[in-house]
Amino acid sequence: MPVVDIIVASLRKRFQYSDGEHVLLDRLIDSIERTCEAGSYDLHIADDPHENFTHAVSRLLAQTTRDVVHFDDDHLCYQPGWIDAYYRSRDLIVGQGGRPGIIIGRTYHPSDESSYRPGNLEQAGNDLTATCTPVAPHNDQPDPGIYEQHRRVAAACFGGCWISRALIDRAGGLDPALAAGCYQEDIEYSLRGWRLGFESWYTPWVACIHLGGRTKNFERMKHRCHRNISYNAAKYGSFVEEIRRRYNFTLRDWTA
Repeated sequence: MPVVDIIVASLRKRFQYSDGEHVLLDRLIDSIERTCEAGSYDLHIADDPHENFTHAVSRLLAQTTRDVVHFDDDHLCYQPGWIDAYYRSRDLIVGQGGRPGIIIGRTYHPSDESSYRPGNLEQAGNDLTATCTPVAPHNDQPDPGIYEQHRRVAAACFGGCWISRALIDRAGGLDPALAAGCYQEDIEYSLRGWRLGFESWYTPWVACIHLGGRTKNFERMKHRCHRNISYNAAKYGSFVEEIRRRYNFTLRDWTA
């Protein structure tokens, strides 16, 4: 049985349905306990509201010794056996000649705020534009049923993802230059992994529910993200377009 380190940075998360400081974190822990075998994970949590997100995640990564699954505290696991599914995906990808550094699954919006049932799709792997802007097709639409194959993706989402020990040992923690809460730390880490020779992959065998997804104003988020998007674009430059061409990461592939 594979054993992973699960890390969660639960810092200053407030959403319209959260009536207490740790409601989201408690529900995530409950969902992990519901869906995982005892002894299959060690849980590492940062919950100091005064700690910066990038610092907290980096500190937790440094405490781990195994492969890592990272969750934001507003995500829920709802499929039993998801840890094993990550490792079956890893083995399939390696068997196909891939070198997975990060593996992400599907993320759904909740069908309602009190259930563990998935609703509309949020993302099934991100593409990047040439300027490092993430694109998640079919957000808040019914799952179109076209995301049933393992595939390389330009960038991973840290809301719920598996990160290989080999990548962590090479890449270290998150880039401290990126401000907390601007949704670009995972993009930078994915690109750093690509540059180090690792790949980001999507698996259809794992899914989670993102409770906080609909509370985000995406236009405002884009405005807040502008600095970090520009930072990533300057840091990686033409490398983004290089990997998009190399692996045919074209927007039309996943928006048909």
